[in-house]
Amino acid sequence: MEPVDVRELALQPEIREQSLARPFHKQDLTPGNRSRMAKKIKTNHQMQKWIDARRHRHLSHSQVQMARELGLNPAKLGKIDNHRQEPWKLPLPRFIEQLYFERFGKTTPDNVASVEERCQVEGAQREAGRAARQQRARDST
Repeated sequence: MEPVDVRELALQPEIREQSLARPFHKQDLTPGNRSRMAKKIKTNHQMQKWIDARRHRHLSHSQVQMARELGLNPAKLGKIDNHRQEPWKLPLPRFIEQLYFERFGKTTPDNVASVEERCQVEGAQREAGRAARQQRARDST
Protein backbone atom coordinates (compact mmCIF):
# COMPACT_ATOMS: atom_id res chain seq x y z
CA MET A 1 0.00 0.00 0.00
CA GLU A 2 1.39 3.35 -1.04
CA PRO A 3 1.39 6.37 1.26
CA VAL A 4 -1.29 8.89 0.28
CA ASP A 5 -0.54 12.57 0.03
CA VAL A 6 -3.33 14.43 1.78
CA ARG A 7 -2.73 17.56 -0.27
CA GLU A 8 -3.46 15.69 -3.49
CA LEU A 9 -6.70 14.31 -2.05
CA ALA A 10 -7.79 17.79 -1.00
CA LEU A 11 -7.42 18.97 -4.58
CA GLN A 12 -9.81 16.33 -5.95
CA PRO A 13 -13.25 17.96 -6.38
CA GLU A 14 -15.38 15.10 -4.97
CA ILE A 15 -13.27 14.84 -1.82
CA ARG A 16 -13.30 18.61 -1.36
CA GLU A 17 -17.11 18.72 -1.72
CA GLN A 18 -17.53 15.98 0.88
CA SER A 19 -15.28 17.79 3.35
CA LEU A 20 -17.15 21.05 2.85
CA ALA A 21 -20.56 19.47 3.35
CA ARG A 22 -22.20 20.47 6.60
CA PRO A 23 -23.70 17.78 8.85
CA PHE A 24 -26.96 19.70 9.43
CA HIS A 25 -28.92 21.63 6.85
CA LYS A 26 -31.81 24.02 7.15
CA GLN A 27 -34.31 21.26 6.28
CA ASP A 28 -33.05 19.32 9.35
CA LEU A 29 -34.68 21.96 11.55
CA THR A 30 -38.20 21.35 10.25
CA PRO A 31 -40.61 19.97 12.88
CA GLY A 32 -40.60 16.46 11.38
CA ASN A 33 -36.82 16.16 11.59
CA ARG A 34 -36.33 17.50 15.10
CA SER A 35 -36.14 13.99 16.54
CA ARG A 36 -32.52 13.87 15.33
CA MET A 37 -31.56 16.77 17.56
CA ALA A 38 -30.93 16.28 21.27
CA LYS A 39 -33.73 17.44 23.53
CA LYS A 40 -32.65 19.81 26.25
CA ILE A 41 -33.78 19.09 29.78
CA LYS A 42 -34.97 22.10 31.73
CA THR A 43 -33.38 22.19 35.15
CA ASN A 44 -33.84 24.66 37.92
CA HIS A 45 -30.83 26.39 39.44
CA GLN A 46 -30.47 24.05 42.43
CA MET A 47 -30.62 20.90 40.29
CA GLN A 48 -28.04 22.38 37.94
CA LYS A 49 -25.70 22.84 40.90
CA TRP A 50 -25.99 19.10 41.65
CA ILE A 51 -25.32 18.22 38.01
CA ASP A 52 -22.20 20.39 38.03
CA ALA A 53 -21.07 18.94 41.37
CA ARG A 54 -21.47 15.41 40.00
CA ARG A 55 -19.28 16.23 37.03
CA HIS A 56 -16.62 18.16 38.93
CA ARG A 57 -16.34 15.73 41.86
CA HIS A 58 -16.70 12.51 39.78
CA LEU A 59 -19.71 11.24 41.73
CA SER A 60 -22.17 8.58 40.64
CA HIS A 61 -25.93 9.12 40.48
CA SER A 62 -26.45 7.15 43.69
CA GLN A 63 -23.79 9.18 45.51
CA VAL A 64 -25.45 12.43 44.42
CA GLN A 65 -28.80 11.13 45.66
CA MET A 66 -27.22 10.10 48.97
CA ALA A 67 -25.67 13.56 49.38
CA ARG A 68 -29.01 15.21 48.64
CA GLU A 69 -30.80 13.01 51.19
CA LEU A 70 -28.10 13.85 53.74
CA GLY A 71 -28.75 17.54 53.13
CA LEU A 72 -25.27 18.37 51.88
CA ASN A 73 -24.69 21.60 49.99
CA PRO A 74 -23.30 21.03 46.47
CA ALA A 75 -21.27 24.24 46.66
CA LYS A 76 -19.48 23.03 49.82
CA LEU A 77 -18.45 19.60 48.51
CA GLY A 78 -15.00 20.94 47.59
CA LYS A 79 -14.28 21.65 51.25
CA ILE A 80 -15.24 18.12 52.26
CA ASP A 81 -13.26 16.52 49.43
CA ASN A 82 -9.83 15.08 50.11
CA HIS A 83 -7.24 16.83 47.98
CA ARG A 84 -4.62 14.16 48.71
CA GLN A 85 -2.88 16.58 51.04
CA GLU A 86 -4.95 15.51 54.02
CA PRO A 87 -4.41 11.80 54.57
CA TRP A 88 -6.88 11.62 57.46
CA LYS A 89 -9.81 12.49 55.16
CA LEU A 90 -11.68 9.92 53.13
CA PRO A 91 -12.22 10.56 49.41
CA LEU A 92 -15.54 12.34 48.85
CA PRO A 93 -17.49 9.39 47.34
CA ARG A 94 -16.50 7.09 50.22
CA PHE A 95 -17.19 9.85 52.77
CA ILE A 96 -20.73 10.33 51.43
CA GLU A 97 -21.34 6.57 51.48
CA GLN A 98 -20.06 6.31 55.06
CA LEU A 99 -22.27 9.18 56.27
CA TYR A 100 -25.27 7.68 54.50
CA PHE A 101 -24.68 4.28 56.12
CA GLU A 102 -24.29 5.85 59.58
CA ARG A 103 -27.49 7.86 59.28
CA PHE A 104 -29.81 5.51 57.37
CA GLY A 105 -28.28 2.08 58.04
CA LYS A 106 -28.15 1.05 54.38
CA THR A 107 -25.47 1.29 51.74
CA THR A 108 -27.52 2.74 48.84
CA PRO A 109 -30.89 4.45 48.38
CA ASP A 110 -33.83 2.21 47.51
CA ASN A 111 -34.66 3.92 44.20
CA VAL A 112 -31.73 5.55 42.45
CA ALA A 113 -32.63 8.16 39.84
CA SER A 114 -30.28 10.63 38.18
CA VAL A 115 -30.78 14.35 38.64
CA GLU A 116 -31.76 14.66 34.99
CA GLU A 117 -34.43 11.95 35.36
CA ARG A 118 -35.82 13.74 38.42
CA CYS A 119 -35.99 16.99 36.42
CA GLN A 120 -37.87 15.22 33.62
CA VAL A 121 -40.38 13.71 36.07
CA GLU A 122 -40.89 17.03 37.84
CA GLY A 123 -41.33 18.80 34.50
CA ALA A 124 -43.93 16.25 33.38
CA GLN A 125 -45.79 16.65 36.69
CA ARG A 126 -45.67 20.43 36.33
CA GLU A 127 -47.07 20.22 32.78
CA ALA A 128 -49.83 17.83 33.89
CA GLY A 129 -50.79 20.19 36.72
CA ARG A 130 -50.78 23.16 34.36
CA ALA A 131 -53.00 21.31 31.89
CA ALA A 132 -55.39 20.29 34.69
CA ARG A 133 -55.65 23.90 35.93
CA GLN A 134 -56.36 25.14 32.41
CA GLN A 135 -59.01 22.45 31.97
CA ARG A 136 -60.69 23.41 35.25
CA ALA A 137 -60.62 27.07 34.23
CA ARG A 138 -62.27 26.21 30.88
CA ASP A 139 -64.90 24.03 32.57
CA SER A 140 -65.83 26.71 35.13
CA THR A 141 -66.52 29.35 32.45
